[in-house]
Amino acid sequence: VNTWAMPLPVLRRPAVRLEPVDLSALLGYFVMVSMVLNVARTPPEPAPGIALHGYDPVAYFKGGQPVIGQAQFAVTQGDATYRFVSDANLDAFASDPQRYLPQFGGFCAFGVSVGLKLDGDPRVWRIVDDKLYVLLSEDIRQEWLKEIAGNNGKAETNWRTLADQAP
Repeated sequence: VNTWAMPLPVLRRPAVRLEPVDLSALLGYFVMVSMVLNVARTPPEPAPGIALHGYDPVAYFKGGQPVIGQAQFAVTQGDATYRFVSDANLDAFASDPQRYLPQFGGFCAFGVSVGLKLDGDPRVWRIVDDKLYVLLSEDIRQEWLKEIAGNNGKAETNWRTLADQAP
């Protein structure tokens, strides 16, 4: 018997009855799925960073030196978390944050004056006209000190565009 010549059985599909589709419901479903997928792809907002590498901004003014703050004395201002050595310093900051905030978001004042957003070293600083300026290094501070007014004027102008840019 030649098995190649045998006819194959005919397979029949069961009858499928198509129902009318509600296009608005289908569209709504796709919109919902799209929204869920977009939410899943959107990264969460970052937690506020630790400002001044954890140094207390009020200590520069009250004690004349940088002092590391403590986590239990912290407050968020904008998108930065500031730490303080005591409740008294935290309260002073909370009552007048603009007085104690480092200029240019704590970035190097000289860097900002030349159009760069460089991390400031909170151990290299200077208070000028009752404002706290942080600089990148001691060498940079010496360069900045040669022309404070001119450098700060340039930095103020540059900060308008640099402030919202990533470092």
